[in-house]
Amino acid sequence: MSASVPLTSLTLLLATAALVPPAAPGAPLAQRADSTLLVRSVSAGQSHTCAVSTQGAALCWGGNHGRQSGAAASDAEVLPRLITGAKLVTVAAGGHHTCGLDEAGAAWCWGANGFGQLGNGSQQTSVRPVRVSGAQRFTSLSVGNDHSCGLTKDGKAYCWGDQWDGATGSFPSGDNVSEPIRVQGNLLFAKLDAGQRHTCALSADRAYCWGENKAGRVTTGSWQSYPTPLPVPSPNAFVGVSAGGVLSCALTREGRIYCWGTGAGREADASERRPPAAVDTLRKYSQISAGGRHACGLTAAGELYCWGANDKGQLGTGDIAAHASPVRVKASEPFTAVSAGGEHTCAVTRSQRLLCWGANDVGQLGDGTRSSRLSPVPSRARSAG
Repeated sequence: MSASVPLTSLTLLLATAALVPPAAPGAPLAQRADSTLLVRSVSAGQSHTCAVSTQGAALCWGGNHGRQSGAAASDAEVLPRLITGAKLVTVAAGGHHTCGLDEAGAAWCWGANGFGQLGNGSQQTSVRPVRVSGAQRFTSLSVGNDHSCGLTKDGKAYCWGDQWDGATGSFPSGDNVSEPIRVQGNLLFAKLDAGQRHTCALSADRAYCWGENKAGRVTTGSWQSYPTPLPVPSPNAFVGVSAGGVLSCALTREGRIYCWGTGAGREADASERRPPAAVDTLRKYSQISAGGRHACGLTAAGELYCWGANDKGQLGTGDIAAHASPVRVKASEPFTAVSAGGEHTCAVTRSQRLLCWGANDVGQLGDGTRSSRLSPVPSRARSAG
């Protein structure tokens, strides 16, 4: 649900992409027919997926009810579709909308816009990217179900969209925000991630969250929503954070993952709210990603482990049994990145192949089918023509 590119990398990405001949509007990705999709980055949303290919093309597929996958007529795209209308170097998939950054750090969004989540001052759905209002330039973007957030170079967080439960971090709670507005509290953040109906960020090694708190995904001790950042009760110094559906997770300097919310990422009773607790004391992790009701962690060696709900095969274990503790996702080569979606997961291998697994009812795995997968399968490039 997040996408970030350091400013120092934006020029490099643009220069590489410039070597690829530009595609005509609406043209498919120019790779070998039925070849495995090669990507630089991936973002798994609630029911769709987006990526930036090794050729520098922004692509989306899967659910398209809100036109979040960039198709004008279809409600489901089973193969990656080229996003036209803006030259994007990074993309972030949410609920029924998607956002991305261009080489200058300007934000663009498309898809459903009933809550103002496209950030252009309107509530009109758009199949093509529209420029987010304002002069802000962002270094990273993250997209939730119906809200979007961006982080500037100087650490200021801005959000827009659905504010009913405080996910945009602004007052008054309950009003939609159709243009970027700075998150209340005057905190400066190093990282930010938008969950389904809440948001989390890091400031001075501390985790802060705001928004809907029904599952304890923001903090423990109350069911009420919080429209301003609230510090997560933990003595740990964090270097990474990920906001999911019913849970949130953070990564410590020592490589430990702590999660909080319903079952802390485990398959548990919906009324159970757990404070931040270590998920795994055996391994050290370098990346985390929280999905709808599951989460995944990646080690420095490229080993991927997932835990939580597994009714759609989102853990990639070959079965549908839930796992309270991390279980390894088997693959023929190490992974370099992971993104957990609503009920599916995608990860990038060392050779830049994109593998996905879990729910596939609207083609969110990008393998050309609508059959769910219990183990990783390669996403396919759309053939030319």
